[in-house]
Amino acid sequence: MGYELRPGLSFCDTGSQIIFLDLAQDRYFQLPPTLADAFRTFADPARYAETAIEDLLAAGIARPSAAPRRPEPARVPLAEITFEPHGHATALKVGRALSSDMLISWQLRRGRLARLVASLREQKLARPLSQAIADLAPQVILSSYAAARLYRSPAGRCLSGSIALSRHLSGIGCASTLVIGIRAEPFAAHSWVQVDRFVLNDMAEEVRRFTPILAL
Repeated sequence: MGYELRPGLSFCDTGSQIIFLDLAQDRYFQLPPTLADAFRTFADPARYAETAIEDLLAAGIARPSAAPRRPEPARVPLAEITFEPHGHATALKVGRALSSDMLISWQLRRGRLARLVASLREQKLARPLSQAIADLAPQVILSSYAAARLYRSPAGRCLSGSIALSRHLSGIGCASTLVIGIRAEPFAAHSWVQVDRFVLNDMAEEVRRFTPILAL
């Protein structure tokens, strides 16, 4: 019998804590010390123990699987450079970026994070992503979202803006990575969009303060 992480869960290990994002429940939670040690045992083949699996099954963290997979943390290149777009943002394109951000914000308030993440994943798989971030069309999109941010309160809008931006780039065939990160003490969550080591909609030094928990 094999096991896997329950679908919809992603995690990060801060060293002192293991924190999960449960997309279906739209919440973060921390494992207590006994379960954290069991989870580290489950994730490390050299430490595997059946008793650890039993504890995680009982807690709903792991489940039996015909195609077992060890849980892996989110992997994304270290954010090193803040990307500065050079495209011209027209009022129409800024309006489109703003409306996309606000629509996704409305969906998030209604608990649709899992649906939005699944939709973005399907979109990225459905078409080739061959356009470079330095091409004109992605540059215009980045400039439009940068301008649209001036019309939105900074509080609580990083996730909606990042999902909207990543979805818009994917829609024109430009690959990007939506990243959700957390800081353990005091707890805080943040999100941004990356292409390789370039941060597209935030400052690189700011996002390095967070540990990625989901990268899509």
